[in-house]
Amino acid sequence: IVTAAEINGSDDPADKTRGIIIGGAQLRKSRDLGIGLEKEFEDAVTMGVILPAINARFTAFNGRKQTGIATPMEDSHVKLEIPPRYRLDPFHFINVVLQIGFNETETQRLARIATMKKQLLEPTTVKKACWQFEALGDKSAPMLAEVLSHPNAEIRFYAAHSLAYLNDRRAIEPLAELAEHYPAFRAMSLNGLTILDHYEASDALSNLLHAADPETRYGAVRALRRKDAADPQIAARRVGDVGRILEIPSSGPGLVAVSLSQVPEVVIFGDNPTMSLPAFVYVTPRLMISTTAQGKLMVSHFEAGKDDRQVECESDLRSLLGAIAEVGGTYGNWVSFVRESGSQGYLSTPVAINPVPQAGRTFDRTQEPKLEPGEVFFEKTIGATPPPQPVWYNPLTWAR
Repeated sequence: IVTAAEINGSDDPADKTRGIIIGGAQLRKSRDLGIGLEKEFEDAVTMGVILPAINARFTAFNGRKQTGIATPMEDSHVKLEIPPRYRLDPFHFINVVLQIGFNETETQRLARIATMKKQLLEPTTVKKACWQFEALGDKSAPMLAEVLSHPNAEIRFYAAHSLAYLNDRRAIEPLAELAEHYPAFRAMSLNGLTILDHYEASDALSNLLHAADPETRYGAVRALRRKDAADPQIAARRVGDVGRILEIPSSGPGLVAVSLSQVPEVVIFGDNPTMSLPAFVYVTPRLMISTTAQGKLMVSHFEAGKDDRQVECESDLRSLLGAIAEVGGTYGNWVSFVRESGSQGYLSTPVAINPVPQAGRTFDRTQEPKLEPGEVFFEKTIGATPPPQPVWYNPLTWAR
């Protein structure tokens, strides 16, 4: 647990008694996902049309064979199993299921596709159009790919996002560009790169480790970890029972990222920073760091009724975090010390506290170019849009 006081440096007594469980919580009882039918359609005839359409589009392996994901629970309710590719975003999955066409003639289907093609070109309708195309399956990929070079980022995103769920490698390049330059689409673009079963998607995430924006870089770390937890480039070193230190050689600017969710870790992008501390620094009233005559650091932990614990270490961040853990410090002490070091200038490398991309941001459509009637698409040059300024997150304020 990391307390609010350790995160924000507050002296408020209340902030010392509330905090965050870094690993989160686990539900003891899962809840089923499903769809319901309105009362006027609650009958076996409607159910007999809906179920085959859903199960023809989505299947999942039940341990023995591929089977449909939809199971009728009663005339008004259908239980759905989430296919593995959609487990990172059940909200997206359920919206695609709701766009599956059923009981329509071929003429009606073709007319609907013609309408959807027009909706792809309009930012206010592109999201639902892409859900409908995705609901059609692999045969819709060419139509989605046609707008990947559209000048409007919102249109590019929804098309590439749906292509990722169709496992189409053409989604990789636009998703990487959107993740780097558009905060509103960053979280879901990284999800898209995570679920794509192509080595180029892993390469794109690896390249994002060197981006300028802290959110993009640490978001890429988390995406690579979801993709392959054994990937050596994101293999962190465990330091006792306190936390993990991950060092990533980087061609981008130096950065120290501190996690406040999923895993307790400090990520060092670039060179291991050298500390420039005053003679004495108190992490807590009982945990002190002092500078020795030889230019090294002495970490001391005092506790009533116990012998003092002292460890000498080199004056770099990695060594100092290890020494704090060795004398009995906690992950909260790491968080507090790194935050304070960043604000006081003890570290020359910038510090980002929990720079995790967030879904649900609003995209400003007024900043996007619009096509005039008859105007053709043009290829957007990746890197042409300057990266936004970093945004720092304090999870203790999210619910306020």
